[in-house]
Amino acid sequence: MTEPSLMTAAPRQDLVASILCPHCWHRFPPEQLRYVATSPSLAFDHRIPGGHMRRFLPSRFTFTGDAIDPVGGTCTETACPACHLKVPRLLALRETFTVSLFGAPSSGKSYLLAAMMRMMHEQLGFCRLAIDDVDAESNAIVRDYEKSLFDQPTKDSPVTLLKTDLVGDWYQSVVFGGNTKTLPKPFLYRVDPLRGHPALERARQQARVLCIYDNAGEHFEPGGEKEDNPVTRHLASAQGLLFVFDPTQETSFRAACHERSDDPQWRDRRLSRQNTVFSEAMGRVLRFRGLQPTERVVTPLVVILPKYDAWSFLLGDEPLPPLFRESTAEGGLGSLRLFDAGAVRRVSDACRRMLDSHANAMLARLDERCDPDRTLFVPVSATGCGPAGQDAQGKYYHLAGQIAPIWTEAPLLSLLHGAVPDLVPSAPT
Repeated sequence: MTEPSLMTAAPRQDLVASILCPHCWHRFPPEQLRYVATSPSLAFDHRIPGGHMRRFLPSRFTFTGDAIDPVGGTCTETACPACHLKVPRLLALRETFTVSLFGAPSSGKSYLLAAMMRMMHEQLGFCRLAIDDVDAESNAIVRDYEKSLFDQPTKDSPVTLLKTDLVGDWYQSVVFGGNTKTLPKPFLYRVDPLRGHPALERARQQARVLCIYDNAGEHFEPGGEKEDNPVTRHLASAQGLLFVFDPTQETSFRAACHERSDDPQWRDRRLSRQNTVFSEAMGRVLRFRGLQPTERVVTPLVVILPKYDAWSFLLGDEPLPPLFRESTAEGGLGSLRLFDAGAVRRVSDACRRMLDSHANAMLARLDERCDPDRTLFVPVSATGCGPAGQDAQGKYYHLAGQIAPIWTEAPLLSLLHGAVPDLVPSAPT
């Protein structure tokens, strides 16, 4: 075996001041990153069960900056010093923007997440932005959802998505002090400006790793999280909150809509106490951050109103305005789309008035627990159409050829634009 070329320290680039592990939320300086061994004899790790490769703090490096494990293998993958789960090296070079998605069971989060990320991939190129996987393995669940929703063999293929699980592939197990903890998988994407971006140099400084969490709705119900399984602790570090508030599960909306819409969801028996889920989530935000329960959550919040196709008439006869304005990129690079934050704000105001008429108690609770100036209301439809029927298990399905998402990228773009305005090209308001 040829000995790798050695140097005493890895070449240093501009690093972030600290990394927040996207798995266990332990904060540590970049130089404490563990490396993942590659030598076959090191196929064990005391923290991660199941034959995972050993994590170690390197003392030897190749001339290209890769670590060398104790047996001589060259290593490129890195991990958290606390939980030992993989932390991509990009997180040492770039700030992370963390978003928590939550809502009641059957609110449509799975469809929304699939449509949101598909439309982000399709639309951001026109904005001179690229969005790519940081870790394709961790994003595999979302990719599978996208394929199920958008990549069917025929237009008549029935489309259904599995709900977010309480256990299984959505989570990872780690051993701490002899006790096994369950941690949710983060979905990690990099957002980079492209040539032709109207503020390219400033945008490069604001490039981010986008980290998204999605738990099962049951985890946000009272008693849904146990102290030894902190599956929703990401709420403490979230820089943006996405709350899915499903009108079809609200009695007041059903009274206003079931006679004007033939969507079967208005007559479905599945109802959730969405106000309880929201209050529980906000209580956890405050508790996890060490704040008093009487304080207001100041994290930017987008209240997502899904299944817009079933209740659009409540906002009036006009369709939603375009989410982007057309412009021209500099240097003869063709067209450029500018995110219209002003249009989102105007629609948000209209949704607020609608909620005041049809869900006043929920609106009052939102205003009491969160800052109204940092709250947006955004209508979306992951499918753009109602269900085509129900399968033998009573699960709704859609037809592939009818799926046409409406505004699903608006919530995430609104949060990104608010946090890093130079990164997301936007129209003047």
